[in-house]
Amino acid sequence: MAPRHPRSRLTQAHTTLAAAHRPTTTAKAHRPTALTSGRIIEQGIHTDLLAANGAYARLWRHGTPEAA
Repeated sequence: MAPRHPRSRLTQAHTTLAAAHRPTTTAKAHRPTALTSGRIIEQGIHTDLLAANGAYARLWRHGTPEAA
Protein backbone atom coordinates (compact mmCIF):
# COMPACT_ATOMS: atom_id res chain seq x y z
CA MET A 1 0.00 0.00 0.00
CA ALA A 2 1.44 3.39 -0.99
CA PRO A 3 1.63 6.16 1.61
CA ARG A 4 -1.15 8.71 1.47
CA HIS A 5 1.16 11.72 1.67
CA PRO A 6 4.69 12.21 0.38
CA ARG A 7 7.24 12.08 3.20
CA SER A 8 8.46 15.63 2.50
CA ARG A 9 4.97 17.04 3.00
CA LEU A 10 4.50 15.18 6.28
CA THR A 11 7.81 16.35 7.72
CA GLN A 12 8.07 19.91 6.43
CA ALA A 13 6.90 21.55 9.67
CA HIS A 14 8.42 19.02 12.05
CA THR A 15 11.78 17.74 13.18
CA THR A 16 12.22 14.15 12.07
CA LEU A 17 14.96 11.78 13.16
CA ALA A 18 15.77 9.06 10.67
CA ALA A 19 18.47 6.45 11.11
CA ALA A 20 19.89 5.39 7.77
CA HIS A 21 22.43 2.77 6.85
CA ARG A 22 22.74 3.79 3.22
CA PRO A 23 24.72 6.97 2.60
CA THR A 24 22.52 7.95 -0.35
CA THR A 25 19.55 8.13 2.04
CA THR A 26 21.52 10.24 4.51
CA ALA A 27 22.61 12.67 1.79
CA LYS A 28 18.96 13.61 1.18
CA ALA A 29 18.53 14.80 4.77
CA HIS A 30 18.26 18.52 5.47
CA ARG A 31 21.01 18.31 8.11
CA PRO A 32 22.89 14.98 8.14
CA THR A 33 24.46 14.19 11.50
CA ALA A 34 27.21 11.68 12.30
CA LEU A 35 27.15 10.04 15.72
CA THR A 36 29.74 8.02 17.61
CA SER A 37 28.84 6.32 20.89
CA GLY A 38 25.63 8.36 21.02
CA ARG A 39 27.40 11.72 20.64
CA ILE A 40 27.20 14.09 17.70
CA ILE A 41 30.60 14.36 16.04
CA GLU A 42 29.59 16.18 12.84
CA GLN A 43 26.51 17.83 11.41
CA GLY A 44 25.82 20.14 8.51
CA ILE A 45 24.87 19.96 4.86
CA HIS A 46 26.05 17.05 2.74
CA THR A 47 28.54 18.98 0.58
CA ASP A 48 30.13 20.73 3.58
CA LEU A 49 30.48 17.45 5.46
CA LEU A 50 32.20 15.84 2.46
CA ALA A 51 34.53 18.84 2.11
CA ALA A 52 35.47 18.61 5.81
CA ASN A 53 36.82 15.10 5.07
CA GLY A 54 35.88 13.83 8.53
CA ALA A 55 33.85 10.86 9.77
CA TYR A 56 30.86 11.61 7.53
CA ALA A 57 33.08 11.71 4.43
CA ARG A 58 34.76 8.43 5.43
CA LEU A 59 31.37 6.77 5.86
CA TRP A 60 30.23 8.18 2.52
CA ARG A 61 33.31 6.84 0.70
CA HIS A 62 33.02 3.47 2.42
CA GLY A 63 29.31 3.00 1.71
CA THR A 64 28.99 4.53 -1.76
CA PRO A 65 30.75 2.58 -4.53
CA GLU A 66 30.71 5.54 -6.95
CA ALA A 67 32.47 7.71 -4.33
CA ALA A 68 35.34 5.30 -3.74
